[in-house]
Amino acid sequence: MSVLAACQDGMQDAREESARLLASSKDGARKMVKYANKNKIFVSHLSMAVSMAFIMTLFGLPLFSSAVRNATFGKEECGSEHTGMYVNSGTENHPNLSKVDDMDDLDGALMNLTWCGVLPKSYMG
Repeated sequence: MSVLAACQDGMQDAREESARLLASSKDGARKMVKYANKNKIFVSHLSMAVSMAFIMTLFGLPLFSSAVRNATFGKEECGSEHTGMYVNSGTENHPNLSKVDDMDDLDGALMNLTWCGVLPKSYMG
């Protein structure tokens, strides 16, 4: 075998090795892109799950905590349409609620104040 033939065989082997490495690097790049896309999907699913868990906890809290329920929807003597601060001039069983517009106008009725929440009871369901 001549030197020229040996060089040509060596060049052919080098071309084949380069082609194999190039093909494997393309597969590696494809695998990298696929892995990155899988992580994007995972992160987006994770953020959606955490957001939903937070929202469900936030809106479910008044159902499981009486203190949060009273702050949100008010006490039992409040009607379904009442929100804010009221003065009860009746009894707890038969309330007569009147809206407090100004705290200066109470004139000693602080003991009869009733908090009716920030949301009406009709929202409670």
